[in-house]
Amino acid sequence: MNAAGAHLHRLTYNRQLIVDDVDSRHVVNHLIAQGVLDVDDDEEIRAERTRKDKVELLIEKVTEGGPDAYKHFREALGDNYQHIVVKLDATPMDAGNYQRGDAFVHKGSNIDMKFAERNKGATKYVEVKGDGNFVLMADHGSQINFNNGRKPQDYM
Repeated sequence: MNAAGAHLHRLTYNRQLIVDDVDSRHVVNHLIAQGVLDVDDDEEIRAERTRKDKVELLIEKVTEGGPDAYKHFREALGDNYQHIVVKLDATPMDAGNYQRGDAFVHKGSNIDMKFAERNKGATKYVEVKGDGNFVLMADHGSQINFNNGRKPQDYM
């Protein structure tokens, strides 16, 4: 797994802990000083209604922030969130090799995913079956539709 994939994996794996525990105000200034975020990003984060929404947007900005963004985010957690740094560093790396835009299933889940790609464009359709939980990650501006019983080939 390359470094970007590993960083994305660590953030994804620990996302709920980060959202539950972090206050974005404690890390944003460091990320601005390091060039990961700018003033517009800070205003956008502050405009979110809840603390958790602010942290969700912060994580999204970090995942889009370039090759050093994760390192600076980890540094920004510093002494205030050392328990999260420990969890990030101890994240099991056996969940698969993926990057933004990929779909994956964690080992041991009861989920079956089947993929189909439309011939034109970058549209991906994923059929998910099973009795487990799954996570959807998408870039800003992505559209996710849930269609009961319809198969990807129905759209082609």
